[in-house]
Amino acid sequence: MPTVNQYISIYSSFDPEEQSIIDLVAAHEIEIGNNYPSTDIRNKAVALLTLHWLSLPVANGDSASQTGSIKSVKEGKLSVTYGGYQQGKSNHLDPFLSQTQYGLMLISLNKACFFKPTSRAISWLNF
Repeated sequence: MPTVNQYISIYSSFDPEEQSIIDLVAAHEIEIGNNYPSTDIRNKAVALLTLHWLSLPVANGDSASQTGSIKSVKEGKLSVTYGGYQQGKSNHLDPFLSQTQYGLMLISLNKACFFKPTSRAISWLNF
């Protein structure tokens, strides 16, 4: 069964030994709690939530980690704008988690769980 750090290494190029990532993992382990049906799914949820936070678009307009359909494309100095999954048909998704591919994977993981997480701290993950 993979650990949180192994999932982080599998899904991204982030270094799980970096102190800021270690701190985020510790905070998200507390937030996620032990309410998943298995340790493996819990570790995956913690890793996905951590990667989601690390991949959120930064305030300076970096849209490299955004998700959704392409809204507009500019050829000179290549610019791409994403529509986002919270628009149109997909407004049933969590607008916070749907901002990154890892958040979407976490939504999918939670929908796939037969026994839903029940912690009050992560009640926003229940669908």
